[in-house]
Amino acid sequence: MGRIPRLTPDYIAAKERLGIGAGSPAARALARVVLELVAAEQLPLLDDVQAPLPRIVVGSTGLRVVTAYARRVKNRRLWLWYLPRGGEVVELVLVTSAPPRVLE
Repeated sequence: MGRIPRLTPDYIAAKERLGIGAGSPAARALARVVLELVAAEQLPLLDDVQAPLPRIVVGSTGLRVVTAYARRVKNRRLWLWYLPRGGEVVELVLVTSAPPRVLE
């Protein structure tokens, strides 16, 4: 059994701001990334980076989230930001059109 994706209000609002409508090519590409995350044996995945979020968001627990893992949406200028929550949940916190700024 895979993880359960938990959507935050910031994630939903970001999709709307970016014009990612249900059934659109961008929405389908984003859904493929979500499926990769929920099916993964272990998170983060190899190409994911942990970085500061471009803005603070409120997580599903009600706490402020300042960093998360980012994964590029293939063939799109989109990045999905997420947090693994144990082995059963992956929290989708944000979608951006700008890449993560990794601190060195």
